[in-house]
Amino acid sequence: MLQFLVSDKNLCYTPVQQAEIAIAGGCRWIHIPSGLSQTELDVIENRCRDAGVFLTIDDDEELTNKRRFHGVLLNGGHVKPALDVRRSLGPHAVVGVEVEDASILPSLMKDDIDYAVYDVDRNGLDEAFAFASESGKRHVPLVARGIKLTKDNVMNLMNAGFNGVLTSGEVLDSALPTEAVKSLTDELHARF
Repeated sequence: MLQFLVSDKNLCYTPVQQAEIAIAGGCRWIHIPSGLSQTELDVIENRCRDAGVFLTIDDDEELTNKRRFHGVLLNGGHVKPALDVRRSLGPHAVVGVEVEDASILPSLMKDDIDYAVYDVDRNGLDEAFAFASESGKRHVPLVARGIKLTKDNVMNLMNAGFNGVLTSGEVLDSALPTEAVKSLTDELHARF
């Protein structure tokens, strides 16, 4: 599964253009950073709803509730406990949590958390493989996040035990980004 990570720091494409590229390439899950402008939020939300694409946001459960986004990803600096966020959003919302230690995965299942994200950019590729190995029996789906993950890295992470990737940088750097999204999405669907 590909979660397309929209960046507010990409100079080649605006956040709206990034979402449009992902949707045109067949990606079914868009993840946006908190802090986008109201206009950007409106356009991305409408594009996702029109295309039937899943939409999540970083750290902002209030905006998720207000806008009825599909869910939220709680990053390492988030201060509200995941269980409180789950209670606030209700059972229909998808709640992800950034993790660095496989030992907390059982508690995430107990707190009704839907997926765990491991940051490859911060921790490194070798550590990501070790994390997948340490996770053993899955308690929650594992997603590897990395801005510049190559297609080979994505496939290696999936083979190591991750259930999905949250990425976009390598795709947006390609000459034909829509086709790059389609190629990555198709290969993930065919192989996993």
